[in-house]
Amino acid sequence: METPESLRYTKTHQWIHTLDDGAVEIGLTNFAVSTLGGIVYIELPSAGQILECGKAYAEIESSKTVLELIAPVSGIVGAVNKALINTPELLNNCPYQTWILRTAGGPGSSPDRENTLSSSEYRAFAGI
Repeated sequence: METPESLRYTKTHQWIHTLDDGAVEIGLTNFAVSTLGGIVYIELPSAGQILECGKAYAEIESSKTVLELIAPVSGIVGAVNKALINTPELLNNCPYQTWILRTAGGPGSSPDRENTLSSSEYRAFAGI
């Protein structure tokens, strides 16, 4: 199962990509998508919303369950992937190319390396 080396991962099966300006993109791992089954709906946060690390920021509905997504970083939502509103199945098809949100960047939005996993650590954690 694919886990790109350039990303950091969480134990809640999300990936984090740090951008050059310090902002981060957050998405779902291939493992999460395959476990959830077909994603049919996503409730996104609003741009400007404050993210609190460890608190729910979005909700995903799949053919199997409803899942709250837990923020892996603190910060301000800079942008959400509006394409997911009408086509949430994009997450099913391309989980590592389909980000859910981007933070506004700046201090505090970078992932804490102690609370995230490298690709090999994530594979071991997920048993893949």
